[in-house]
Amino acid sequence: MKPIFRFILLGIMLLNLIACSESKMLMKGLSSFPQPLGYDLISPIDTSVKTDSVILTFSGFQLDGITSVHRNKGLLIPLIFVNYADLDYGIKLGASQLKDDYNDFFFNALIDESMRSGRFALCSDSTRSKDVYNLEVRLDTCMTDTHLSESTLAIYFVSGYFSTYSENSYPANSKVACSIKLRKGEQIIRDTTFSVTSTLEFIGGDNLDRNERMERTAGCLVATLCQSTRDCISKMIQDVNGTIASQKR
Repeated sequence: MKPIFRFILLGIMLLNLIACSESKMLMKGLSSFPQPLGYDLISPIDTSVKTDSVILTFSGFQLDGITSVHRNKGLLIPLIFVNYADLDYGIKLGASQLKDDYNDFFFNALIDESMRSGRFALCSDSTRSKDVYNLEVRLDTCMTDTHLSESTLAIYFVSGYFSTYSENSYPANSKVACSIKLRKGEQIIRDTTFSVTSTLEFIGGDNLDRNERMERTAGCLVATLCQSTRDCISKMIQDVNGTIASQKR
């Protein structure tokens, strides 16, 4: 094997070794900062008399067990006097990053929002009648991710060396989608899907240490998930309001 190809192969092996080690370090760092889920009730309060009853059933979504980190791309230039590495890591939110169960959070937020802005009253099966509506909600998608990049430059001299290191964090993106079926008696009067995406900027400075960056990254991921959850539930409640209202025309 020619020396140049050996050098390239060594560079690829070194890149994979660095990326794998750093991925584990990032996963460990993020796991130290589990975040609470929160839902801000900001929709207008509906003060109308709730004359319609709705029985609610909910099917949740199984999140990944842990927050995962993987290498998206990377560049490594291991020269004799200059070493340069530029690596980018994708981060996907998992249940381990949450202090609360997400499905419980979604269901309770749905109840709270329906009591605030819904024009209907939730009821139990014991009050079932032919005039009662049945709302089936199924959570189909729940995915939140972001990415982080880091660059290292080292220049070696006879009497020493010079090095720089930088990290950059990026916005978090979240997608939540759910399907609903609204029945009155045995008749399906609404069968549709809602899909919401949200993006939140990473808030931080250039001089964050690793722990601060990991904590803010975790907070940004979970805050984005909460926002997309809120927007999805709000859209759902308003759609049910409109569907029930249309039945009375």
